Amino acid sequence: MGMGTSQAAAEVTPSVRWIRRVFLLLAWYFFLAIIAQVFLAGLAIFGDPVRWNLHREFGYTFFYIAIALLVLVFLARFPRSMWWLTILLVGDYVVHSSLPFLGEDVPAVGALHVANAFVLFWIAGMVALRSRAFVTPPLGTASAAS
Repeated sequence: MGMGTSQAAAEVTPSVRWIRRVFLLLAWYFFLAIIAQVFLAGLAIFGDPVRWNLHREFGYTFFYIAIALLVLVFLARFPRSMWWLTILLVGDYVVHSSLPFLGEDVPAVGALHVANAFVLFWIAGMVALRSRAFVTPPLGTASAAS
């Protein structure tokens, strides 16, 4: 049988609540950074092609956020569905980062980098939205008072 709500809530220590908040912030950062990546690609396409370097280098910083999310999803004691969704996000990020290099020899594979950005955006959005359900609002706020 599953755990009752009060039992599950009792197991959430202050440190786990803090880790969940950090996870939530990083998940939203990752999601919003994808939007920024699309903007940076647009600057390179419609402006100066030298800006591809900025798009590429900023994209590599996602790796650190992805690894942090992967570690935090376990420390935050999220349910397994969140584990799998976060693992999917990190795995898709690795694939996404590899596609431009693979596309040097096979352009159709490189073109998947653009299409996969939509998939990565959707997964990141799901991780961010679903993680919100596990973060309790601070005491004294309208949501916590009700």
